[in-house]
Amino acid sequence: MKDIKQFDYLNTLEELEYIFEGAMIPFVLLGETARRVKEGELLEGIEVLEIGVLKNTMSAYVERTFKDRWGDWKNKVVDVVLSYNGKSIPVSIKFVERNYKFFENLDQKFYFSGNQKIANPFDKYWKIRNLIK
Repeated sequence: MKDIKQFDYLNTLEELEYIFEGAMIPFVLLGETARRVKEGELLEGIEVLEIGVLKNTMSAYVERTFKDRWGDWKNKVVDVVLSYNGKSIPVSIKFVERNYKFFENLDQKFYFSGNQKIANPFDKYWKIRNLIK
């Protein structure tokens, strides 16, 4: 991941935003990706961009569309690789089935040139982030 720069990560986030906006469905940043955005830190060196799709925001049509694009959601996680400027950036998309309170009113963080959604309150999410299935 050393050759991937902040610019590449930002463009990948922008591409994800384009894909998800086209499907009219929001996503939330998860894990280390969310923490770095919250703290205003660079994404350089991160191994994978982690995002979540909330089940209560998805229709059957959107589920089928994403399944056609990225394969089966059997394990509730889809690992994809998006390419930007000849660089491969791994993205982990988690399908969040439970309704967690901290995902009800997402916080929007302005991060470089875009708004990213993270859990609210973030501290509660961070404490149980590894339990989210």
